[in-house]
Amino acid sequence: MSQMTIYLDEASVRAIKRSAKREHVSVSNWARRRLCEAVRDTWPNDFFTAFGALRESDLDRPPQPSFASDVKRQEL
Repeated sequence: MSQMTIYLDEASVRAIKRSAKREHVSVSNWARRRLCEAVRDTWPNDFFTAFGALRESDLDRPPQPSFASDVKRQEL
């Protein structure tokens, strides 16, 4: 397995350490998983649950006010 060096600010390092601790994994394992997820060529987890979430009528353009009902503007 290859190694990689990255440079991070202290606040990011602290946040990563907290996240790794919360997930009970090493920082290296946490970073590896996150980096691999970021470059994986797959659909997001909830992508397919979005299909069918809208009714066809939700995509119809709502009625538009007429030009006559527009607010009178001051001429310049």
